[in-house]
Amino acid sequence: MKKLFGGVLFVALIGLTVSSCGKYTDGPDFSLKTKKGRLAGEWVEDTYVNSSGAESTPTNPATVEFERDGTYKSTHSGITVTGEWEFVSSKEEIKTSFTVSNVVFSDTRKILRLTNTEFWVEGDNDTKIYYVAK
Repeated sequence: MKKLFGGVLFVALIGLTVSSCGKYTDGPDFSLKTKKGRLAGEWVEDTYVNSSGAESTPTNPATVEFERDGTYKSTHSGITVTGEWEFVSSKEEIKTSFTVSNVVFSDTRKILRLTNTEFWVEGDNDTKIYYVAK
């Protein structure tokens, strides 16, 4: 009886773990790394999708480096900003913010996919930006 109960408990725990991992529209369904662990690192913009669905590859891609401590650095067209990031909306969105001359700028984007090698976000007006690990 103990073995049966232990087996049922194990299966139930695995089921809860797997169902809680599939948070993003485009996956993954399961990962052994935490969301923060998957996000930490350097990302380079790979593809931009406009609101009508047309894809383009940026000629001067932005790079973003997220640290586990909640800080980030973004570089685009020779301009670098540093700021803070955090997961919001039950880790379904990412909020970034930085300050220039005592003015705080912030942006919140829905996360569509977050793996070790891919980070996809949805921007304003149904645009999408796909990043790949650098």
